Amino acid sequence: MAWRGLEPESALPGDLLELLTGRFTFFGSDGLQMLCYLVPSPDGELTEGSRRVNTRRRHSAAGGLPPVEFERTITETPSRSHQKDRAA
Repeated sequence: MAWRGLEPESALPGDLLELLTGRFTFFGSDGLQMLCYLVPSPDGELTEGSRRVNTRRRHSAAGGLPPVEFERTITETPSRSHQKDRAA
């Protein structure tokens, strides 16, 4: 299971932006990987301040959670889960 996020570079605090600029950051632990790096703006701009920060968070299948807990993790509301939306 993976999530992706895009945030305007201009929305980040300066110290965090300094950490990310020119780097591909990666974090990993049991059942979890996270990536973070700068990507072009929606218009393809690469100039400082116009880019976006791309984040990806990936959990191993079910992340070792019992089936009931996993279902709760992927459920937005009690009657709407991501799995059910894909099947529809």
